Amino acid sequence: TSSTAVDPASTSAPGVNGEPSGHPVWDTTALVKLVGNNQAMQQRLLTKFLLTAGDTLACIEAARKADDLAELTRLAHSLKSAARSVGALALGEHCWAVESAGRAGDLAACQALAPALPDLFSAASTLIQAHLAPTAPVGVATR
Repeated sequence: TSSTAVDPASTSAPGVNGEPSGHPVWDTTALVKLVGNNQAMQQRLLTKFLLTAGDTLACIEAARKADDLAELTRLAHSLKSAARSVGALALGEHCWAVESAGRAGDLAACQALAPALPDLFSAASTLIQAHLAPTAPVGVATR
């Protein structure tokens, strides 16, 4: 764990209506549980997550604007799985809420929940990029 890594219990993202979600923005131990201490694999998975999640979020927004409940539900499910696997737990849990609302046929709830996803991704992305900064591959911003 580097000095830029975040203790999973110390940083919690806001939940629905600004209430604390109780889930860390980024749990640095999630990938260790998944792939062990293989740093190269962790870096590949984190980089892939950063590169693909932005595209998925754009598609979620397009589906939301088109009132496409099925696509919104599918995309939220996909992003949920990716986010949870890399430790972006607050994002993953919010995706789960969107997905659950979609599976229940509640377009209004999906419409209300989905706009928070980019901010949750941005918070996780900032922490992940800081963690990757010393070894960031080409194509990943390290601001």
